[in-house]
This record gives sequence, structure tokens and C-alpha cells, in this order.
Amino acid sequence: MDRVHAIALAHHQLSLGEGGSEVEFSDYLRALCRNLDACNKAVRIEVTGNRAMLPPDRAVLPGLTVAELCTNPLKYAFDDLGDTIRVDFSAGSEIGEGCSTVEDDGKGMGPTREGGLGLTLIATWPCN
Repeated sequence: MDRVHAIALAHHQLSLGEGGSEVEFSDYLRALCRNLDACNKAVRIEVTGNRAMLPPDRAVLPGLTVAELCTNPLKYAFDDLGDTIRVDFSAGSEIGEGCSTVEDDGKGMGPTREGGLGLTLIATWPCN
């Protein structure tokens, strides 16, 4: 459901945008993470980043990746350890590329689960 919401949010932000054809990516990430944050009051998701305008078809895939990378720690990383997920986005306008970083202070990853769709999707997406 979070994946579907990430796509819908990009299109919603596009419909609200003044330019009509681009999404401000750091705002998009903040909105995505606010939605995830609301599902788990014990964990904070902090989003930092500089502004970058992207067409929605270019924003959805990295947005889905960030949403997935935040969803996994929300599900598995926090028992009594840690309480923060940090998302940072930086854009290099001179080279036309950006970088998103997601980190948390949870307990760390255990062995990879069989049949886990999220990490499989992340590994196959071209933005890696």
C-alpha cells in the first residue's frame, strides 16, 4: 500500500504544482515520510535536502526507493533501540544528478528474509 501511495502522492503534488509539469523532490520526500511517520509515533523520520525540480516520472522511482528504505526499519529495526530514521537528499545541478541517503539508529539488519519484495525491488531498480 505504501508503494501505491508513493506514486499517488507524486501525481497529487504535480496537480498542485505551480509549474504544472514538475515535482519539488525534497518536498515530495517530506510528504512521503510524513505519511510513513504517521503510522509509527515512536519513530521520527527526519528529512533534509536541497531543492530540485523533477518531472513526476523521474521522481516516482527514487521516491519509492526512499519509502521502501524507510518502511523496512519502521517494521524491523526498532525494539527498544533507537528512534530515528534520517533521509537526506542532495542534488548536483552541475551534473544533473541527485543522491538520497537513508539511515537509522535501529538494531541493524539480520539475515535477508526469503521472499521479501522490498529489498528485491530496490536491488533491481535502475537508480541504484
